[in-house]
Amino acid sequence: MRIAIRAALALPMLFALGCSTSPPPPSQPSPLLAHILPSFDGKTLAQTPLDTTQGSGRPTVVKFFSSECARCKVTLEAMQRIYEDDSDLFVVGIAEDESADAARRLVDDLGVHFPVLHDPTGQLARRYRVAKMPTTFVASANGNVSWVGGPEQTEDAVRAAVSAARD
Repeated sequence: MRIAIRAALALPMLFALGCSTSPPPPSQPSPLLAHILPSFDGKTLAQTPLDTTQGSGRPTVVKFFSSECARCKVTLEAMQRIYEDDSDLFVVGIAEDESADAARRLVDDLGVHFPVLHDPTGQLARRYRVAKMPTTFVASANGNVSWVGGPEQTEDAVRAAVSAARD
């Protein structure tokens, strides 16, 4: 009987430990860290209106990429998996390509279904102070930027950053 009671008490603790996520790696330096994520609006590649206030009250990810960037392709596929796994997450991609057609081809080829805006003049990249591709910003539900991932970001790191943004 004692063994059964101990096992019953230990099981929830083991389950909780097994389900915990590790903290994200250190953030890339950014003047936006601990500040409110800059808002923006526009039309997606699918010509749907988008306003980042649609993500208010939930964790938000803003992902900058370019079709000319090999590492961007890997991180876009990872971001799509994260987006599919987390229905409460607001994700928007920002394509820094010269042409919307190039961005659209990449998004279509990779099966990306989260909203993507085209930033042909780099206005949003300058506003977010993006220096390298890819760059990913994670903001908590209150809108504060809590993590910035640079070119070396991994899927696990973004997942951990999103999880930490929920805390």
